[in-house]
Amino acid sequence: MNNAAWNLAELNSHYLAANRRGSNLTPTLISSLFRLIEIFRYHLRLTRDSANGIFNLEEPGGIDNMLLVFGQSEKQDEFERTKIVSEANLIGCIHAARGLFDIFAQLINELILSPKMRIWQVEIKTVTSKLPACRLKTELRNLLKSASFKYVNAFVNTTKHRQLVPHIVHVSFVNNDTGLHLDRFSYGGEAFPT
Repeated sequence: MNNAAWNLAELNSHYLAANRRGSNLTPTLISSLFRLIEIFRYHLRLTRDSANGIFNLEEPGGIDNMLLVFGQSEKQDEFERTKIVSEANLIGCIHAARGLFDIFAQLINELILSPKMRIWQVEIKTVTSKLPACRLKTELRNLLKSASFKYVNAFVNTTKHRQLVPHIVHVSFVNNDTGLHLDRFSYGGEAFPT
């Protein structure tokens, strides 16, 4: 889908029209979507800022960062707490991103699908398949095929049902870069890179 902002007045008009037709849609569903976007942003900021002051960004491949990697830094205890804060917020961020798709699917179910699906059957892939041919269906199909969606979906399913994806320290002498990164993992026979 494109990056255009949501037109809240138009969404509200659709909501009011749906309610006139006897929809069970409540303002809570729409509110949930926008609150989850804020939760995503919150976790994203905390993930991004978690390692501020820990790494020496002036010398990414320098001795200070290497001491952290090898567990020999004076900041080691603070670094270990930072890794947990970063990982917890990254997991929250990616789970929120995935949740947005299914809450959006609930909204599509209420406003567009006829007959409506039962609430426990609604998820983005199923709703997309049941949409009539339209631009929304095309956009959602493209989204579901995208590498980004596949990564988010695989990450969430892996961390929910299998194991946590390793959160590793990365020091690159090639790119002159340092930080915390997700390690490679696989899901459904597909490998997902660092």
